[in-house]
Amino acid sequence: MIKNVIFDFDGTICDSFPVIFKIYQEFAPKYHLPVLGKAEKEIIRSHHPAEIMKKLQIPMYKLLFYLKAGREEFKKKIVEVEPFREIPHLLTKLNQKKIRLGIVSSDSRSNILTVLNKHQLTAYFEFIHTELNLFGKDKVLKKVIQKYNLNPTETYYVGDEVRDIEAAHKAGLKIIAVSWGFNSHQFLKTYKPEYIADKPEKILNIINPK
Repeated sequence: MIKNVIFDFDGTICDSFPVIFKIYQEFAPKYHLPVLGKAEKEIIRSHHPAEIMKKLQIPMYKLLFYLKAGREEFKKKIVEVEPFREIPHLLTKLNQKKIRLGIVSSDSRSNILTVLNKHQLTAYFEFIHTELNLFGKDKVLKKVIQKYNLNPTETYYVGDEVRDIEAAHKAGLKIIAVSWGFNSHQFLKTYKPEYIADKPEKILNIINPK
């Protein structure tokens, strides 16, 4: 029986990709990065972040600088970020079923609370764990499992990237990969998640099958 659901935030609960893409386009001429059109925007949805860095020719030693600058700009634009339309209904239903909910994200706590508070969603979550760990989200998930005394067999992780699938499996969690965020349904499928949800209501069916 599933008693706990851990959510990723950006691309899973909130539709942050348009704002992130907008920031990238603003940064591109400033930092001599390739400008991306609509076609390229869709192409990157079918690539691992490591592959995207190679395609954009971003060396690792510059990545942290770009991320820091991007996070600062994202904080300025956080008021533009909205939750996906059906997410409030999903959280209400999970709450009614007494499912324990949490968030694990590399985004800042202040950004997350800004969005959640604006839409009266904060109270649904028992914990919000934020930690910037670019290549070790599995370690973060293991830390959260231990800290909040979660039984992995009674816990699902919900995320929108192939990195989330990799992290969940390393942490011993089943994952519900969602296709409304960063990576496409077909690309998520290649990483063999236990479940793929194309709409938030599918998560309810997975957790509480009829």
